[in-house]
Amino acid sequence: METIASERSEKIKGTNDNAATAEGIRHYIETLICKAVGKALERIDDELAGQCKAKGWKTERRDEQKIHAIYGAVAFKRRS
Repeated sequence: METIASERSEKIKGTNDNAATAEGIRHYIETLICKAVGKALERIDDELAGQCKAKGWKTERRDEQKIHAIYGAVAFKRRS
């Protein structure tokens, strides 16, 4: 978390335009949210896969999926 804060701090210091700074921060936060949601969906898939494997099911492949949300495109891998 310290790295994220220092990275953002350096970019803020380098700009004089408040609107551009706000837009950059918004974009950065949206990117972080997309990555976090994608990781959460992959964890859910892992848990479900474990339950299905215990029942004797097999997975053939893991495909990348995309969901378009209000904060951006969330990419994650899901078993098929």
